[in-house]
Amino acid sequence: MSDSLHNLFRCADDVQHHFRALGGANQYPGFMNWHIPAFVILLTRDGAISELLPDGIWRGTKQVQDEIRSRLKSNPPTTQDLAEFISSTSTQVKKFKDPEENLNWLNFCEAINHD
Repeated sequence: MSDSLHNLFRCADDVQHHFRALGGANQYPGFMNWHIPAFVILLTRDGAISELLPDGIWRGTKQVQDEIRSRLKSNPPTTQDLAEFISSTSTQVKKFKDPEENLNWLNFCEAINHD
């Protein structure tokens, strides 16, 4: 695993810790587990604030956004890294009990592929 791909997974772990520490769906209405990797992916792009995630995910997370964005800029993922991250995440999302998680993740992936 490349360092930049490993960095993507570490960033996702840190974002997960941030959301879990604040209560996930209790703090962010509509929160779903797939929001964590989506959050990281969107931070690799210019204009990260997006309608692809609930607005509450972006509000109040400036500090974690800045931290993750900085880490991603210091060790930028390649296109291949992002593809592997998405593929691995897709495998994990399929294991969630809520089928809506998988459907929403797939819709997110389709939307970012059309950007």
